[in-house]
Amino acid sequence: SPNPVKDVVTINSPVGFDSVEVYNQLGQLVLESNSSLMNNNRLDLSALNPGMYLLQINADSKSKTVKIIKE
Repeated sequence: SPNPVKDVVTINSPVGFDSVEVYNQLGQLVLESNSSLMNNNRLDLSALNPGMYLLQINADSKSKTVKIIKE
């Protein structure tokens, strides 16, 4: 949250997560971070251009993908 996002997205997860990967519409990895580098589950997306992105959250052997819009 929030979605659409301006610069920083907060990942609300009932369980911990290991890493987050952000992919553009072409499926290219544009940003990667692990939970230890993030401050209070906040991911800075200010370096990305406006558009649609896929946020893949990895935890243990599972992953969840969420579509986000960057303004």
